[in-house]
Amino acid sequence: RNRGSATLEITLLMPMVLMILILILTMLISALQQAQVHGELMIYHADVEALGKKTGMEISIKTRVGTDYEEDWERLLEIYGRYPLKELIIHPRLLKDHYKGVPRYELYEEAREKLKVPLGYNGDIFSVEADQEIREKFPDADSVMYGRGLIARPYLLDAIMQKEDG
Repeated sequence: RNRGSATLEITLLMPMVLMILILILTMLISALQQAQVHGELMIYHADVEALGKKTGMEISIKTRVGTDYEEDWERLLEIYGRYPLKELIIHPRLLKDHYKGVPRYELYEEAREKLKVPLGYNGDIFSVEADQEIREKFPDADSVMYGRGLIARPYLLDAIMQKEDG
């Protein structure tokens, strides 16, 4: 909610975000090549720990609640709960949903109940009203990530901040 730092982070961190994504993808591809994966992504504790130790960086993860089945979410929460994450950002949809249908809000709530890491919300924020609805629905969200809403409306954050200033 600190407007100055949010602008600074967006401006300065984009190149670093790309580097981090490349590093993480390289690690995941390597891990997947070494393991037999049967329709699920396997996360290796040693690799995540090594990434943090080698870079000295904190790790945040943005995730959906599963690929094809809501039942995947419970297992994913167990996995995420093993790591000292800086933040877990949740888009409460399945991968197969793409961007359609109603988000599975109850699965975001389940994460709040089961995990002790800061949680962020992501998904379906295309207007000031949608932002307000999400903040009312999840007042304890540690952060909100604006994705496609900002691409569709680059001035959305300005409109949200003006609304907050009343």
